Amino acid sequence: MKKLIIGLILIGILIYSLINDRLNSPIYSKHEYDIIAAEVKAEKIMKTDESVRAIASSFDGKDLIKFRIVVKKKIDNSEAKRLIGKLMNEIAIYANARNSVAFWTKFNINFDIIDENDGQVLYQGLNNKKDGGVYWIF
Repeated sequence: MKKLIIGLILIGILIYSLINDRLNSPIYSKHEYDIIAAEVKAEKIMKTDESVRAIASSFDGKDLIKFRIVVKKKIDNSEAKRLIGKLMNEIAIYANARNSVAFWTKFNINFDIIDENDGQVLYQGLNNKKDGGVYWIF
């Protein structure tokens, strides 16, 4: 019985150390901002927008955030700009960024907007962290 308890304790320590090492690896380490939590919250808000059917995002753990927004129907340039502006604003808010402009100079964003009906990419763009500007590919 004593050997069983010692064995269970050793297995527990091993599992704890594996999990702890994984969580402290560079890809999972805590960034200055909690980008993953901000992405999840921003996605929930964006899904309530009448133009948006779905949204997916990813974060590389360093400085690249990727988004794909699926819209219900084709949209014009001004609607695309509104959606991306809203998305970027929501991420900055939920990441607790006090200064949105300074926040966006720390991250690059790649995004695209696609039509759910035919899968066509309607708009693509990026936010360049060097100057915080959003650049569109129309």
